[in-house]
Amino acid sequence: MIYTTLVYYYKYFFLKVKFLFVILLFCLFNNNISQIIVNNNTPFNNAISLVDSILLGGGVVSSNHTFQGDAIQVGYFNAVNTNLNMDSGIVMSTGDIYSLDPNFNGVINIPVNNVSDPDLLTVANSVPGLIGQTFSVSGIFDAALLEFDFIPNSDSLVFNYIFGSNEYLTWVNSEYNDVFGFFISGPGISGPYSSPPGFPNGSINIATVPNSNPPLPITISSINNVLNSNYYINNTNVFQTLLCNGFTQKFQAFASLQCGQTYHIRLALADGSDANLDSWVFLEAGSFSSNNTIGLSSGIANSDTLLYEGCNSAYFNFERTDTVGDFTVHFDFNGTATMGLDYDSIVDSLVIPSGQLVDTLFINPILDSISENTETVILSVVYQDCSGQLDTSSATIYISDYTPLQITVVDSINICDQIGEVALINSNLYGGLEPISINWSNGSNSDSIIVSPQNTELYYVSVYDNCDQEVHDSCMVWVQCPIENINIFTPNNDGINDFFIPINLDQYPNPSIMIYNRWGQLVYENENYQNNWDGSHYMSGEQLNEGLYYYFINPESEKFDYKDININNSGIIGQVQIIRD
Repeated sequence: MIYTTLVYYYKYFFLKVKFLFVILLFCLFNNNISQIIVNNNTPFNNAISLVDSILLGGGVVSSNHTFQGDAIQVGYFNAVNTNLNMDSGIVMSTGDIYSLDPNFNGVINIPVNNVSDPDLLTVANSVPGLIGQTFSVSGIFDAALLEFDFIPNSDSLVFNYIFGSNEYLTWVNSEYNDVFGFFISGPGISGPYSSPPGFPNGSINIATVPNSNPPLPITISSINNVLNSNYYINNTNVFQTLLCNGFTQKFQAFASLQCGQTYHIRLALADGSDANLDSWVFLEAGSFSSNNTIGLSSGIANSDTLLYEGCNSAYFNFERTDTVGDFTVHFDFNGTATMGLDYDSIVDSLVIPSGQLVDTLFINPILDSISENTETVILSVVYQDCSGQLDTSSATIYISDYTPLQITVVDSINICDQIGEVALINSNLYGGLEPISINWSNGSNSDSIIVSPQNTELYYVSVYDNCDQEVHDSCMVWVQCPIENINIFTPNNDGINDFFIPINLDQYPNPSIMIYNRWGQLVYENENYQNNWDGSHYMSGEQLNEGLYYYFINPESEKFDYKDININNSGIIGQVQIIRD
């Protein structure tokens, strides 16, 4: 008696200290992590609402709902953006469900009930022998029992669940082995556990470790950091999203049934040997279903917006409730979009292979370059239940016009580095699907760039959009300073100033030149001048007389905006004196 009392106070003190420590740390640090939210207020405080509005998926009709236990032991939970791997559903607890919520500021209550369940005690004490241990559970406390009848529309039942406990890891392989079970009874089922009136052949427990043989019930001693550790998640980090020391991976309970018959299920949870340190069972919303129904959803691949013509793909996801055997899904297409014109032709059925829960059908829109309103593709799945009744479910995607991505950049820009000029290159974008990325050859990602190269350089730009479209363009930045006149050159073969070389003319790739004497006679011309006129006649090759000559240079450049340069519409005019002495 003294030992039991000491254990009680130790476990109680451990729980309170841990709870207060975590609350204190959450007050000190704001890490913007979502925490679990629980609620057992109306309508989440009665068995009918919890089962029919939250737990049930497709293919199941329920009745005769009951809950035994304290009202604080059952309710709704929302665990979006937590580490529970289950967004929402029903939570059952051996204590107050609000003890899970790190942000709850109210009073945590202790359950007051005398509910027990002999089957849970049997399950708890079956575990030690199966795992090579010798402990035993002395009794069952704070039991929570959710029960109802149901009729499946197929030959099987599935639902998803997680078990968690604050008994982890201190009390593993001890008498404090909290326990739960899912006891199902009905036609074709014969089992060792009790069943209600009208179901005379007993029940079986379908809450067992996956692939265990013989079936191993799930407790803290059968799934932990040592045994079946691949199914265990430690949750003792400081910033917990829910106040639970550890929990299992998400499991799927399965039972083979007779289609259209009435069955009973008892979802039971209890403390083992004492009433301290809570445990929980989480039942996923909408997962309690029978396999002739198909969960149907739609979305846009690689995007969270519309589906665009010739761009991204859309998908329809088909999810069944178990993995037994191949499953053929038949469907029809409707909506304002036309198959073969607005999107690729698609078959009207697919097979989900055995062992696979989900299969996907992709919709690829066609770029028709026709301005249209947003169009719809509606897929409807038609299936037949075991009573011969037809049922349907549908999902919709939307197709919008796509304007192809385009970019224009000025072909060339002329600058003179000698006077500090820079080039501003603008990218003019049109169309495309955001986000759009821009990559210049100089490493910039801006819409426009400012450059000042030392030599003539070509700048490339590549643009990508969220439709995986890619366009390119380029701009040549010519480093071309004004052509400056030389008044005199001396072609006397002394190696100095023997050729007519206007300053900066070498910066122009293909200048043409014509030289005239004072009587207007053409004495020299070259369409690709290379700074090599030595004062000779272009026809005869004879040296020209000393004197004044006039030149006309066409640099074939758009840059003619410098001061003090004699220009006309087609080139530069100047004069030069030939002196031979």
